[in-house]
Amino acid sequence: MASITKTPEGTYRAQIRKKGYRTISKNFTRKTSAERWARQVEVEMEKGIFVSTTEAESTTVGELLKRYEEEIAPSKKSYADLKYRIKLLDQQFGHFTLAALTSSQIKDYRDERLKTRKEETVRKELGVLNRVLEFAIKDCEIHLPKDIPYIVIFALETGMRRGEIARLQWKDVDLKKCTAIARNTKNGEDRTIPLSSKAIGILRQLPRDIIGQVFPIRADSITQAFDRCRQRAGIKNLRLHDLRHEATSRFFEKGLNI
Repeated sequence: MASITKTPEGTYRAQIRKKGYRTISKNFTRKTSAERWARQVEVEMEKGIFVSTTEAESTTVGELLKRYEEEIAPSKKSYADLKYRIKLLDQQFGHFTLAALTSSQIKDYRDERLKTRKEETVRKELGVLNRVLEFAIKDCEIHLPKDIPYIVIFALETGMRRGEIARLQWKDVDLKKCTAIARNTKNGEDRTIPLSSKAIGILRQLPRDIIGQVFPIRADSITQAFDRCRQRAGIKNLRLHDLRHEATSRFFEKGLNI
């Protein structure tokens, strides 16, 4: 059950209590925004797809880096080098919340560092960041919101299903041959997918996740993020799976057969 209250600061706090979930709340400058957020969360809870991003919105990258340095780093052989890289990452990203950290910011950091550092050095720095983010997801159980525009465009360019995109591994992507292999598809067989120049462009912008996923996000979280974007844009009667239908239509328009 959701409740909306006005705070002494003049903002509106939406609070939701539901059996099976922790009580969550969020402040908004407008009452209508608070009501819209509460309705969306309640719908997602009913569907069983709700994942709270509260911790990601309140935890900074710097706080996570510090926790990783204290809990995980001391057990590593390269502890001194790891501490140095953590310090660099903290200087660049420490002030961002985890929810505000985007792949484009990481890409900008990579490009800037490559101007003065060797590729191997930069790769190791980003590898540390990937391990820290994996630590947030697996050990700290912090859900990290993802940059959904990349996934939407990639789905339109490839016609891949939601689960296929979520399962896609870097080892199954060949940027030179412009192909990707979708594993464990709906019919149980692997499928080789040709990649358009736009799809390749998206892949080249993405940082390599340490766990090997191209888009390190659960399939149901993709749907959740898509639905939120759709509602914010005021679009009705549009499902994530409709992107596959649109992609298929575009393929036929280009003269491709079944």
